Amino acid sequence: MNQKVLFKKDCTLKSIASEITNIEVTPEYKIEEDVIDGSFNVNGTYKITPSSINDEVFMYKLPFQIALSDDIKKESIDLSITDLNYIMKNETLHLEIEINLDYDKKEDSKMPIGIIEDEYNKEDEKPIQEIKEVDELTDEEYSKYKIYVVKKEDTLESISIKYNVSISTIEEYNKNLTLNENEKLILPLEIDE
Repeated sequence: MNQKVLFKKDCTLKSIASEITNIEVTPEYKIEEDVIDGSFNVNGTYKITPSSINDEVFMYKLPFQIALSDDIKKESIDLSITDLNYIMKNETLHLEIEINLDYDKKEDSKMPIGIIEDEYNKEDEKPIQEIKEVDELTDEEYSKYKIYVVKKEDTLESISIKYNVSISTIEEYNKNLTLNENEKLILPLEIDE
């Protein structure tokens, strides 16, 4: 079974931003008895003005919780990010993260999962100074995604080589790919071991 869940959050940057120059989203999660508890580590850079030489850095840890029904085989759950959209307005970064949940149902089951629960409170809104790395990886999916903004001179081959992602993977994650300038691409990245 497959189900899409949309996560929306507003993050406040240190200053007004003219453009996001880089953004990466990494999900961390663990599957409990009846919920998936996790967070998105969102980090990247932005320019205060179009002519800025230096990029400003931002880092956020956005918690989430997804309620699970009893008829899902917990060991079969695979969570991945399928889309990321963002809009800048002054110093506010409006994020929309689409999650794909792939899972198997127990025999004789009917309905899958509940709606994503927002466990976010105002104290979590401030930027974090450091994102902790996971010491142990389990059988759960742990992926990192880069949102790449296409430049005029880019080709599929050049992007593939630069980020060590196969052309077929780029095409798989980016339906209706045109490679127009300023088009946003989702690039799944390998976690360095």
